[in-house]
Amino acid sequence: MKKSIFFSMLLVVVLVLAGTNLVFGVSATEVGKQVAGQAAEQATKVNINSADLTQLESLPGIGPETAKGIVDYREANGAFKSVEELKEVKGIGDKKYEVLKDLVTVE
Repeated sequence: MKKSIFFSMLLVVVLVLAGTNLVFGVSATEVGKQVAGQAAEQATKVNINSADLTQLESLPGIGPETAKGIVDYREANGAFKSVEELKEVKGIGDKKYEVLKDLVTVE
């Protein structure tokens, strides 16, 4: 086997073992779309029915008091039936809800 072929094969093996996804015959634009799609799939919403205080505080505009308010509301009223029900929690008005609505789920 020629050295260049050997080293090419070795490089492929190293890249695969390192967890690199190798794509052959696909344009850079298509690879970019695939990567963007994978990133979107990995982005997970916070489930307001099961999230703990730390998870809730990771949301933009939610501090310790509002996170505790969400948990207290959930304990007093049961599971949130819709994301919009967040507006019932003290400290979450229309503006904050608009920021949160696509970042949270009730499922």
